[in-house]
Amino acid sequence: MEKKLYKVLVNGESCHGGNMVWDLPKQLKNGKWKPGKWHKVDGAISVCERGLHLTTDPSQWLVGGCSIYEAEARGIKDWADNKCVCSSARLIKKVTFNTGVENSGEYNAGNRNAGYGNAGYGNAGNWNAGDGNAGDRNAGDWNASDYNNGFCNTQETPFYMFNKPCTAKRSDISFPDFFYFNLIEWVDYTEEEKTDAGKKSTGGYLKTYTYKEAWLKSFEKAGKEDIKKLLALPNFDYTVFEKLSGITEELIKDKLK
Repeated sequence: MEKKLYKVLVNGESCHGGNMVWDLPKQLKNGKWKPGKWHKVDGAISVCERGLHLTTDPSQWLVGGCSIYEAEARGIKDWADNKCVCSSARLIKKVTFNTGVENSGEYNAGNRNAGYGNAGYGNAGNWNAGDGNAGDRNAGDWNASDYNNGFCNTQETPFYMFNKPCTAKRSDISFPDFFYFNLIEWVDYTEEEKTDAGKKSTGGYLKTYTYKEAWLKSFEKAGKEDIKKLLALPNFDYTVFEKLSGITEELIKDKLK
């Protein structure tokens, strides 16, 4: 599953080190968003030191007067807890805050949440789809621990990878960069296409990919290190992965040549 990445900014500028001014996404008349321009850092990058930094948990980086944007990254090199460093990134859209009621946290879709990013109700933790959780990222209810899809648990429950039980810890698994992709991207019209008045005014369009098309498109950009990460995943299975992504064993082995 794709990890959603975010950037917290104040007046379009970085607010946790550095003073970079980001190109902000623009909302079109039809309500859709045109992503901002790609920003790129050349040379060596290192988490917390140099590079473009994004997070999976913006709740930990909120400051007064800030705005939150969903972001897209290329060339992710490393992670430090919920923060990653990459060589290239852009902002996709501005994140809307609460749509529910009686939330003390922010950007919750459900009601009566004290945490952040909850779709359920009455959660003290963050990013829960279920209800009444004190832990984070639970799909079930009344869990004090994280990553549960059942009920009333105090410790992380086992999970499956490639259709088999997995004994590894979630925090120990390093997924390839090409696993993180979008099903929709903004495509600029060519100069020739812009001779049409309608196309010139919009500048481009949102292109939608099927799930497997998006997998293959992202895979095309993968390097050898990404392929090594893929093969090192717990329970990796060529057949299962092909059914999931449309990426064959032959395509994977060609990348290693």
